[in-house]
Amino acid sequence: MNPINPPAQLEQWWQTARHSSDANRLIVRYLETHYRQAAFMTSAELAKAVGVSQASISRFASLLGFSGFTEWNKAMQQLIRQELSAQDRLWFAQNPQNDEGDRVIQSEQNNLEQLLHITNSQAFYALAQQMARARQVIFASARASATLMPYAHYFLSKVRPHVYQTEPGDSLWDHLAVENATDVLIIALAFPRYPRVPVPYTHL
Repeated sequence: MNPINPPAQLEQWWQTARHSSDANRLIVRYLETHYRQAAFMTSAELAKAVGVSQASISRFASLLGFSGFTEWNKAMQQLIRQELSAQDRLWFAQNPQNDEGDRVIQSEQNNLEQLLHITNSQAFYALAQQMARARQVIFASARASATLMPYAHYFLSKVRPHVYQTEPGDSLWDHLAVENATDVLIIALAFPRYPRVPVPYTHL
Protein backbone atom coordinates (compact mmCIF):
# COMPACT_ATOMS: atom_id res chain seq x y z
CA MET A 1 0.00 0.00 0.00
CA ASN A 2 1.43 3.38 -0.97
CA PRO A 3 2.06 5.92 1.82
CA ILE A 4 -0.29 8.90 2.05
CA ASN A 5 1.05 11.52 -0.33
CA PRO A 6 -1.82 13.75 -1.52
CA PRO A 7 -1.97 14.91 -5.16
CA ALA A 8 -0.71 18.44 -5.77
CA GLN A 9 -4.23 19.65 -6.60
CA LEU A 10 -5.45 18.67 -3.13
CA GLU A 11 -2.57 20.52 -1.52
CA GLN A 12 -3.57 23.65 -3.43
CA TRP A 13 -7.17 23.34 -2.25
CA TRP A 14 -6.09 22.85 1.35
CA GLN A 15 -3.74 25.82 1.22
CA THR A 16 -6.68 28.00 0.16
CA ALA A 17 -8.95 26.70 2.92
CA ARG A 18 -6.38 26.87 5.74
CA HIS A 19 -6.54 30.66 5.69
CA SER A 20 -10.30 30.94 6.09
CA SER A 21 -12.71 29.82 8.84
CA ASP A 22 -12.18 27.52 11.81
CA ALA A 23 -14.58 24.99 10.28
CA ASN A 24 -12.57 24.90 7.06
CA ARG A 25 -9.36 24.35 9.00
CA LEU A 26 -10.99 21.38 10.75
CA ILE A 27 -12.04 19.96 7.38
CA VAL A 28 -8.52 20.36 6.00
CA ARG A 29 -7.03 18.70 9.08
CA TYR A 30 -9.28 15.68 8.53
CA LEU A 31 -8.64 15.52 4.78
CA GLU A 32 -4.87 15.58 5.24
CA THR A 33 -4.98 12.02 6.59
CA HIS A 34 -8.34 10.73 5.30
CA TYR A 35 -8.73 12.25 1.84
CA ARG A 36 -9.14 8.89 0.11
CA GLN A 37 -12.02 7.89 2.39
CA ALA A 38 -13.56 11.37 2.17
CA ALA A 39 -13.72 11.20 -1.63
CA PHE A 40 -16.33 8.45 -1.35
CA MET A 41 -18.35 9.87 1.54
CA THR A 42 -21.65 11.71 1.39
CA SER A 43 -21.71 15.27 2.71
CA ALA A 44 -23.49 14.02 5.85
CA GLU A 45 -20.85 11.35 6.46
CA LEU A 46 -18.00 13.80 5.98
CA ALA A 47 -19.62 16.39 8.23
CA LYS A 48 -20.05 13.80 10.98
CA ALA A 49 -16.47 12.55 10.63
CA VAL A 50 -15.04 16.07 10.83
CA GLY A 51 -17.43 17.34 13.50
CA VAL A 52 -18.93 20.23 11.52
CA SER A 53 -22.30 20.91 9.90
CA GLN A 54 -23.27 19.87 6.37
CA ALA A 55 -23.57 23.56 5.56
CA SER A 56 -19.89 23.95 6.47
CA ILE A 57 -19.01 21.17 4.03
CA SER A 58 -20.97 22.93 1.27
CA ARG A 59 -19.29 26.26 2.04
CA PHE A 60 -15.90 24.53 1.94
CA ALA A 61 -16.63 23.23 -1.58
CA SER A 62 -17.83 26.67 -2.69
CA LEU A 63 -14.67 28.28 -1.33
CA LEU A 64 -12.64 26.04 -3.62
CA GLY A 65 -14.60 27.25 -6.66
CA PHE A 66 -17.17 24.47 -7.01
CA SER A 67 -20.93 24.83 -7.34
CA GLY A 68 -21.42 22.63 -4.29
CA PHE A 69 -20.43 19.43 -2.52
CA THR A 70 -21.41 17.09 -5.36
CA GLU A 71 -19.20 18.80 -7.93
CA TRP A 72 -16.25 18.93 -5.52
CA ASN A 73 -16.81 15.29 -4.52
CA LYS A 74 -16.74 14.16 -8.17
CA ALA A 75 -13.48 16.03 -8.70
CA MET A 76 -12.03 14.38 -5.59
CA GLN A 77 -13.01 10.92 -6.83
CA GLN A 78 -11.41 11.61 -10.20
CA LEU A 79 -8.14 12.59 -8.52
CA ILE A 80 -8.18 9.52 -6.28
CA ARG A 81 -8.80 7.14 -9.19
CA GLN A 82 -5.87 8.66 -11.06
CA GLU A 83 -3.70 8.30 -7.97
CA LEU A 84 -4.48 4.67 -7.15
CA SER A 85 -1.95 2.30 -8.68
CA ALA A 86 -2.72 -1.24 -9.80
CA GLN A 87 -1.03 -2.40 -6.60
CA ASP A 88 -3.36 -0.22 -4.51
CA ARG A 89 -6.45 -1.60 -6.27
CA LEU A 90 -5.23 -5.17 -5.73
CA TRP A 91 -4.66 -4.43 -2.05
CA PHE A 92 -8.20 -3.07 -1.70
CA ALA A 93 -9.63 -6.14 -3.43
CA GLN A 94 -7.74 -8.47 -1.10
CA ASN A 95 -8.75 -6.55 2.04
CA PRO A 96 -12.54 -6.18 1.82
CA GLN A 97 -12.84 -5.54 5.54
CA ASN A 98 -11.11 -2.21 5.02
CA ASP A 99 -13.73 0.56 4.82
CA GLU A 100 -11.73 2.61 2.33
CA GLY A 101 -11.32 -0.44 0.11
CA ASP A 102 -15.03 -1.24 0.30
CA ARG A 103 -15.93 2.24 -0.90
CA VAL A 104 -13.45 2.25 -3.79
CA ILE A 105 -14.38 -1.23 -5.03
CA GLN A 106 -18.12 -0.59 -4.69
CA SER A 107 -17.79 2.68 -6.57
CA GLU A 108 -15.89 0.97 -9.39
CA GLN A 109 -18.52 -1.79 -9.60
CA ASN A 110 -21.33 0.75 -9.79
CA ASN A 111 -19.51 2.65 -12.53
CA LEU A 112 -19.07 -0.53 -14.61
CA GLU A 113 -22.75 -1.43 -14.24
CA GLN A 114 -23.79 2.05 -15.34
CA LEU A 115 -21.35 1.92 -18.27
CA LEU A 116 -22.87 -1.34 -19.52
CA HIS A 117 -26.34 0.18 -19.36
CA ILE A 118 -25.22 3.31 -21.23
CA THR A 119 -23.37 1.51 -24.02
CA ASN A 120 -26.40 -0.70 -24.69
CA SER A 121 -28.75 2.25 -25.08
CA GLN A 122 -30.18 3.70 -28.30
CA ALA A 123 -28.91 7.14 -27.31
CA PHE A 124 -25.32 5.86 -27.15
CA TYR A 125 -25.66 4.18 -30.55
CA ALA A 126 -27.05 7.39 -32.05
CA LEU A 127 -24.16 9.41 -30.62
CA ALA A 128 -21.63 6.96 -32.07
CA GLN A 129 -23.25 7.33 -35.49
CA GLN A 130 -23.10 11.12 -35.25
CA MET A 131 -19.43 11.03 -34.25
CA ALA A 132 -18.65 8.82 -37.24
CA ARG A 133 -20.45 11.08 -39.74
CA ALA A 134 -19.39 14.53 -38.51
CA ARG A 135 -16.59 16.38 -40.29
CA GLN A 136 -15.34 17.65 -36.93
CA VAL A 137 -16.02 16.61 -33.35
CA ILE A 138 -15.51 19.19 -30.60
CA PHE A 139 -15.57 18.29 -26.91
CA ALA A 140 -16.60 21.26 -24.76
CA SER A 141 -16.37 21.30 -20.98
CA ALA A 142 -15.59 23.52 -18.00
CA ARG A 143 -14.31 23.50 -14.43
CA ALA A 144 -14.24 20.11 -12.69
CA SER A 145 -16.04 18.42 -15.59
CA ALA A 146 -13.12 19.30 -17.88
CA THR A 147 -11.01 16.62 -16.17
CA LEU A 148 -12.92 14.08 -18.29
CA MET A 149 -12.22 15.82 -21.60
CA PRO A 150 -8.59 14.81 -22.32
CA TYR A 151 -9.54 11.12 -22.10
CA ALA A 152 -12.44 11.47 -24.54
CA HIS A 153 -10.32 13.56 -26.91
CA TYR A 154 -7.37 11.17 -26.82
CA PHE A 155 -9.29 7.97 -27.49
CA LEU A 156 -11.58 9.36 -30.19
CA SER A 157 -8.52 10.84 -31.93
CA LYS A 158 -7.18 7.31 -32.20
CA VAL A 159 -10.03 6.24 -34.50
CA ARG A 160 -10.87 9.38 -36.49
CA PRO A 161 -9.33 12.75 -37.52
CA HIS A 162 -10.45 16.30 -36.73
CA VAL A 163 -11.21 15.89 -33.03
CA TYR A 164 -10.81 18.96 -30.83
CA GLN A 165 -11.32 19.98 -27.22
CA THR A 166 -12.08 23.36 -25.69
CA GLU A 167 -12.98 25.07 -22.43
CA PRO A 168 -13.63 28.67 -21.34
CA GLY A 169 -10.68 30.88 -22.17
CA ASP A 170 -9.74 29.04 -25.38
CA SER A 171 -10.15 30.81 -28.71
CA LEU A 172 -12.15 27.85 -30.02
CA TRP A 173 -14.64 28.21 -27.14
CA ASP A 174 -15.37 31.78 -28.19
CA HIS A 175 -16.15 30.63 -31.74
CA LEU A 176 -18.40 27.67 -30.93
CA ALA A 177 -21.53 29.68 -31.63
CA VAL A 178 -20.50 30.28 -35.26
CA GLU A 179 -19.54 26.69 -36.09
CA ASN A 180 -21.58 25.07 -38.88
CA ALA A 181 -23.88 22.73 -36.96
CA THR A 182 -24.62 20.63 -40.05
CA ASP A 183 -21.19 19.00 -40.13
CA VAL A 184 -19.65 19.86 -36.74
CA LEU A 185 -20.64 17.83 -33.69
CA ILE A 186 -20.23 19.61 -30.34
CA ILE A 187 -20.28 17.25 -27.36
CA ALA A 188 -20.72 18.89 -23.96
CA LEU A 189 -19.12 16.99 -21.09
CA ALA A 190 -20.59 17.89 -17.69
CA PHE A 191 -21.33 16.32 -14.35
CA PRO A 192 -25.12 15.74 -14.11
CA ARG A 193 -26.07 18.30 -11.47
CA TYR A 194 -23.90 21.22 -12.59
CA PRO A 195 -23.93 21.52 -16.40
CA ARG A 196 -24.63 25.25 -16.67
CA VAL A 197 -21.50 26.33 -18.58
CA PRO A 198 -21.18 23.81 -21.46
CA VAL A 199 -24.79 22.69 -21.94
CA PRO A 200 -26.00 25.86 -23.77
CA TYR A 201 -23.73 24.87 -26.67
CA THR A 202 -25.77 21.70 -27.21
CA HIS A 203 -28.60 23.90 -28.51
CA LEU A 204 -26.61 25.66 -31.23
